Amino acid sequence: MTGVRKVLTAVGFGVAVGAIALGYYFFDRWWNTSTRTAVRVVVLLDDGAVLSIDDVVTERRHKDRDTGERETTTTTTYQLRRFDAATGRELATRASDSVPTCAAAVDGRAWCLWGTALHLVGTDLATIADARALAKGPLAVGFRVDELRVDDTGGVRVLGLDGVPARIDARTTEATPIVSSAKAPHLLPRPMVVERARLGEASYELARIKGQERRALRVSGRGKPRTLAPEHSYLEAGFLVGRDGAALAIDGGGLLIVHRATLAKDAPYRLTRVDHAGAPAWTAALPGPLVTAAARDGMLDVLTPAHVTGIALADGAVRYTTPLAR
Repeated sequence: MTGVRKVLTAVGFGVAVGAIALGYYFFDRWWNTSTRTAVRVVVLLDDGAVLSIDDVVTERRHKDRDTGERETTTTTTYQLRRFDAATGRELATRASDSVPTCAAAVDGRAWCLWGTALHLVGTDLATIADARALAKGPLAVGFRVDELRVDDTGGVRVLGLDGVPARIDARTTEATPIVSSAKAPHLLPRPMVVERARLGEASYELARIKGQERRALRVSGRGKPRTLAPEHSYLEAGFLVGRDGAALAIDGGGLLIVHRATLAKDAPYRLTRVDHAGAPAWTAALPGPLVTAAARDGMLDVLTPAHVTGIALADGAVRYTTPLAR
């Protein structure tokens, strides 16, 4: 029995030492490793979610085996992160070794371009179809994508290796040839404001007032063009555009004007809805300069450098302001 006890004691001691060494190894890695995430690019999706492409920077502090000096090794990877615009709740993540270019498609899906490889990504950020799966029908010969061009219905434009352009539908992944007269979709990113707009039979222009930074709203219809009163002029203003590149027309009538409150360097930004006659219906404050915006179900998701803000189109009420950083 004495020999058995010695063996058991030795085994127990070995296990304890191994556990301590293993614990110290993982504790040391945890203690000497730090990770930070920085938002690189943000895409507003059509289902109320946000797609963020983040840099994930990991710093590992360790001793050099030869000199014994402390060193820091930094590695950068990337991740796609999908979260709810209203609450910030994380919905899905996907690791990536490189930075993709992404654009909103339909039904919460997104087109992502890794180098020249096109992927249709679903709401779980998994690939629904990659370049090989999309090479069918008129694209059976293969295709290339030099720049990500997505139309206002979420289809992406590609060029077949036979020289024939085609459109791939984001819902069916089916490809159809594009006739030469078809309007080319916008290259992303694009300017988010324009100086002229149309609403029904009326046209609108934000005309610069001579010697000032303000723009006066001019409305033209069946009658003579007229410039509204000075209270209807705006600083550094432009009409917000939609996915088709034209000024965004609001259901129920109206246009949206992005402008500054004052000429001060840190002056806040504003969003004003005007009606058919050009009169302001409401004005909402923005937490920063506008980057992009997307309308959906009576709401407007507005992306600024550090936040996504939800504004009700009916009354201009700010429903949420969610920070992009976690």
